[in-house]
Formats: sequence, C-alpha cells, structure tokens
Amino acid sequence: MKRKVTVIVLALCLTILFAAHPAEAADDIYFTAANNTLRLLDNNTMPAMIGSRLYIPCNFFTSDELGVYYIPGGSQFMLYSSTKRLLFDTERGIAADQYNNRQNISAVKKNGLNYVSVDDVCDLFGLTYDYVLSDPAPVIRFYRGTGFINNMTFVSLNKNQMQTSYDAYVGKGSDPGASPASSAPPTVSGAPTSESVTVYLSFYNLTPKNFGAVLDSLDAYRYKSCFFVAADEIVSNADLLRRAAAAGHTIGIWLRDGTLEEYQNASALLFEAAKIRTILVSAGGDAGKTARAAAKSDGLIFWRPIKSLGESDKTTLGSLTGQLSALDSSRYSVNISCTDKMVTLTKSLLGYLAEQKFTVRRLTETTVPTYYIS
Repeated sequence: MKRKVTVIVLALCLTILFAAHPAEAADDIYFTAANNTLRLLDNNTMPAMIGSRLYIPCNFFTSDELGVYYIPGGSQFMLYSSTKRLLFDTERGIAADQYNNRQNISAVKKNGLNYVSVDDVCDLFGLTYDYVLSDPAPVIRFYRGTGFINNMTFVSLNKNQMQTSYDAYVGKGSDPGASPASSAPPTVSGAPTSESVTVYLSFYNLTPKNFGAVLDSLDAYRYKSCFFVAADEIVSNADLLRRAAAAGHTIGIWLRDGTLEEYQNASALLFEAAKIRTILVSAGGDAGKTARAAAKSDGLIFWRPIKSLGESDKTTLGSLTGQLSALDSSRYSVNISCTDKMVTLTKSLLGYLAEQKFTVRRLTETTVPTYYIS
C-alpha cells in the first residue's frame, strides 16, 4: 500500500475519532487535491467516512491518468488508467478487471453517487495519498509520479483559496443575520456539473482550409482534439498533420470502407507523409461495423462518439449546448465533419465550452472510448 507511515497513523487516529463520534462524521468537510492542484469544495467529489473507511466519489477521477466512465443505461461504470480497467456492477456488488478477474473492491452508493474506497483505489492503480491536517478543513491529497511540493508548502500556498471556498460552501456571508450553525452544505446531487464533465472532440473529413481553421480555433482556447484522416486526405494535409501532432493533438485514421487493408494503406501513407503511427480508427455508417471487426482482428482501437455531426447535419449550437447542459453522465464525445458550416459551429461551441468551464480533452489510444477493442 503506497502511503507514508504518518498517514497510516493519522488514518488510525481518524478511525478511532469517527468511531467515538459517529453523529459528527456526516458533517465533515474535506478538500481534495491531485498532485499540486487543489480542487474546490464540491459535493460531487468530496470524500466521506463510510463505516470506518475513507471513500471518495468516482466523479473525482476525471484525468487522462485515471478517469471514470459511466456505461449508459445501466448500473455499471468503469475506472480506468492507461494500463488497467475496473468494471463495477453496483447492482451485483462486484468488480472485475480487463481480464475479467474479480477484484476485492466494491462501490458504495450514497446520495446518488458511486463511492469507492480510497485505500483500494490507491492500491489497484498505484496512487499515493496523504491526509493533510489544515485549516479550515483537511485535504485528501492524491499523488502519482514525482516533483510535488511538500504538504506544508501546499497548504500555505492555497490557504486563502481554501478559506474562500470553505466560506462559500458552508454559506457564510450569504445572510448577515444567520449564525454559522444555521447554514448547511448544499444538497448532494448525482448530476454532474459542467466543470465535472469531460468533453472529447474529434474531427474528420479534412480539407486543408477547414483543417487549418479548426486548428487555429483550438489553439485560441488551448484545447486538444483528435483528427481522423482518410487515406486520400493525407498527402494534401501532410503539413497540417505534422503541425497538429507537434501541438499535442491526436491523429487517427478515418476508414471509408472499414477494412483492414484500408487501414494498412492509410497507416503507411501517414507514416511516409508525417512520420506518425496510430492504431486509433473511426468510421461512419455501415463502414463502422466492418471497421469494428477489422479492429478486433488486428488489435486496433475503434472510436465511436456519442454524437456525430456530418455534412448534412442540421444540429444547431442551441440544440448541441442543450444536450450538454442536460447531461446525466461525466463524459460526452462529438465527432465533427470539417465542412464550412461545422467549422463555424465549432468556433461557437469552443466558446461555450470555455465559458461554462467544461473540461475538454483529446482522445488517446488509452482513453476509454464508447466502443473499445483491446
């Protein structure tokens, strides 16, 4: 178990404390942090003592290194990293890894949210965490890798931000005549806020003019995306493909027929023109079924987005933002054809995502997509 000895002692003390004062446990407030980044107080990501163990909502894990994916229409969700995936079934109370091996970990449902044990998640995904005593509330701080400031410095740097967030959370100052004891934390809601929703953007049907325009728009907001290029588009877009890859965007292959031979041909052209290799593919319509079969036979990764905007699509910015504002999951993905109309729509969409503080990420070969072939 990857934690410091001091944390083990603190955890033991906390267990005794919560056992002695069970009535107070439900009111405890925790900050959370990932590496050197403080997360503001949010019921959707706040840890809780359940029994004698510390749990955290799965919504906390929204990075490329460790994320959560809710499988539509059921009681299953997945925690994933680049090397491991855990599928939870909350109805059956079981969890299994990507090899279908049962794991001794289960999710707990509370206030409409799925919680997992902090200890178990750290053990299974190679994380470390500290319980950091601080004022006005303790911090549960997760680590991965190296190069982190120490806890004392972290608390000192974030002291003012923590106090402001804490006061807003408990309602101090909202009513000058109210006492602190009369203010209660807001009701927990299972629906993610825009700040907890990750949107994955991808583009296809690339022409040099519109490909370049989309890159310019993404650069303006510092967003990363994925570009699916067809075999017959590679030569004319070679410079832009190199620019996109150098800027941190992902390059995939768009399959018009969906065959393995088509992928192999496009892959060779892509490497020759831009020195890029990829196993990420996508396709639309009937070609999608063929492409999934080809992906399965050759170990490729097939991406099927939640929303696809084609050349003749009549989707407006209003209808698209309406879907985003009504989301009941923490992930959304849209694949956009690079037509003149859609390029204009993309500019407005990026502005909306930035204004509403959505998290925008690129697809990668280790991102859990809607449809995954291992």
